[in-house]
Amino acid sequence: MQVLGIYTAMGLCGIRPTAVSGGVAVAAAAGVRQWPLALAQLHQSRRSSLGLSIVDYTANLRACDGKQLHWMRMLSIFLDMVDRGLRPDVVACGAALSGCEKSRQWRCALGLLGEMRARLAEGNLITLNSLASACEKGLQWNHALRLLRDARDGGLGPDAVTFNAAISACSTCQRWPESLGLLREMPQGSPRPDVVSFNAVITSCERGLRWERTATLWRDLRVSSTRPSAITFGAAASAAGSVLLWEGVAALLEGARLGGVSLSGRSHALNAEASACDRGGAWEAALGCLGRG
Repeated sequence: MQVLGIYTAMGLCGIRPTAVSGGVAVAAAAGVRQWPLALAQLHQSRRSSLGLSIVDYTANLRACDGKQLHWMRMLSIFLDMVDRGLRPDVVACGAALSGCEKSRQWRCALGLLGEMRARLAEGNLITLNSLASACEKGLQWNHALRLLRDARDGGLGPDAVTFNAAISACSTCQRWPESLGLLREMPQGSPRPDVVSFNAVITSCERGLRWERTATLWRDLRVSSTRPSAITFGAAASAAGSVLLWEGVAALLEGARLGGVSLSGRSHALNAEASACDRGGAWEAALGCLGRG
């Protein structure tokens, strides 16, 4: 904030700011996440006909980043930068994409990606993952799949984060065949499935009432030496409970306890066990489940 005070004092003393001092003031306001101050400094620099750089615009984009209601301001800053003939680089595009992602503005994110391609801004894995996350949060599973294909065709190898975002988008939209297909693709390449990958697909198959798929995924997870989480145990137990395999449900939840995995807050897992026991005629076991809940 001292930098901003000095910059203001320069104006009061009649000292004409330069492009360097204007850029420093913009960066200072952005550094403390004061987006109104950062925008004010940007506008003042434009009125003073100071030469603004991509660094100045990127600083403003970062100042607005994380504020869900300010994605339109970010888009305005980005377009102003383009209109002034500045070529957005990876950092500027990444900051804008990150803001769209956090605000769940997937259409805006896709538009920015098109702008990057049109202006030959070199994309990287960070911007790819920001866009994939925007598709996930916007429930745009088809766009997420297309993004993966385009990345591969363009020579940009997606990592586990990219795959997990696409898998989660398919899972949330109850597209279990697509999420399962993505998981099957991963062992063939560099990114290996992790617990997040398995959780999303197991949950998707559980919602789709595909117990046999869930059982296969559980075996694959154990073979891969991936440590299951509370989400994994809960989704698998719920799937087993849906087909009255109460012994399987009980074994899964007991395995969670023996493995030190807390199921606290996972009431649906215990409910699945109690329900399976009840429908299977094992009322004493059902009472035991309720006693542990």
